[in-house]
Amino acid sequence: MAGYVDNKKFTKELGKWAKKVRNQIKKGEKPDKMDDYIGECVYLICNNTRYSRFFIGYTNNDTMIHEMIGDAIENCLRYAKNFDGDKFNNAFGYINRIAYFAFIRYIKKEKKRYVNHLLYIRKSFSENDIRNALDADNPNDIKSYNTYTDHMLSILDDMGIELPKEPKKKKKKRKKTPIEEMLTGEEY
Repeated sequence: MAGYVDNKKFTKELGKWAKKVRNQIKKGEKPDKMDDYIGECVYLICNNTRYSRFFIGYTNNDTMIHEMIGDAIENCLRYAKNFDGDKFNNAFGYINRIAYFAFIRYIKKEKKRYVNHLLYIRKSFSENDIRNALDADNPNDIKSYNTYTDHMLSILDDMGIELPKEPKKKKKKRKKTPIEEMLTGEEY
């Protein structure tokens, strides 16, 4: 257990609050806000998840780290009301798992964004197009482009992703005609 959150007190407080909120939602009332103590614990857990062995060397980009933490906090606040303190006695583990999977989802989203970005650059411009668009007298322009693409490719290599030749095309579903819908029993 982490030393920065008292798990017994946190479990007790989160369990009471979650039960109260679930009852308020059932009655159709507006749920109470989270106590400061619970919010502080959620923040500490999400903030310290970045120091986990899974994420410690992932990025040195402060903006990305803060976005990951923000996504984790948002997910924890969304699902904290589902914690049942009567059945479970580890609120720290519950919140930590939510934060962990929020970090994983963010990393997958970023990997996909990097791949799509590089595929777009590769598909849209050839090196000759870039040379023609940039001032041909200034060789530093093309060097900065190559440095940028090389940097992006090195990030993907670090992530263990091989850049595909072509982007994956989404299959479009053909819309059924009214006659086909009638034959299958669906309404249009």
